[in-house]
Amino acid sequence: MPMAKYWKNGEGQALTDGTKNAEALAIVVHNTDIYVAGFETVNGWKVAEYWKNGEGVSLSDGTQNAEAVGIAVVGGKVHVTGWKNKSAGSMAMHWVDGIATTLGADNKLSMARAIATQNSDIFIVGGEADVDLPKAIYWKNGNAVALTDGNQTAEATAITVSNGNFYAAGYETIESKNTAKYWKNGTAVTLTDEDGNGVTATGIAVSRTK
Repeated sequence: MPMAKYWKNGEGQALTDGTKNAEALAIVVHNTDIYVAGFETVNGWKVAEYWKNGEGVSLSDGTQNAEAVGIAVVGGKVHVTGWKNKSAGSMAMHWVDGIATTLGADNKLSMARAIATQNSDIFIVGGEADVDLPKAIYWKNGNAVALTDGNQTAEATAITVSNGNFYAAGYETIESKNTAKYWKNGTAVTLTDEDGNGVTATGIAVSRTK
């Protein structure tokens, strides 16, 4: 059965014992501590979880499906992003030291993916949908900002901040195909053309050159 695992210098480190379905979805190293976010299935339900140096911390109660998808450590606090199920779908979540906050509105379906920080600001990216198609979205300190207009399916999947600028990566569907994009401070840049195969951007970084 799939287990949650990470590799350090090519050597695998198991986070679960393989008796339950589990997966590791994000990792961050802070000082000498290793934090991994993911989920473990208990009694048929996905339980959102993170591991600090291999010790698991449950973020949801196992009464509905939930996943931890992104993780960051800021000022000694562990920030985890992800989702949990509600009656009509998923709700974007932000946990701080295990304390849950919902990001999406009750009347919308939402998903939180990646997290980044700059100074005291917390940036989280994901998707949100109501009567429109899912939009790519980010939350800055809990306040939602749409990156797309809802006319096409879209989602932001990765994030970084650098030198006062905010960058998100993801996709927007054009003519039924995913088109990889990134957004710099909300302005979109297309990475694949409409005639290419469906592509999603899943990571982003900024390199400074002299």
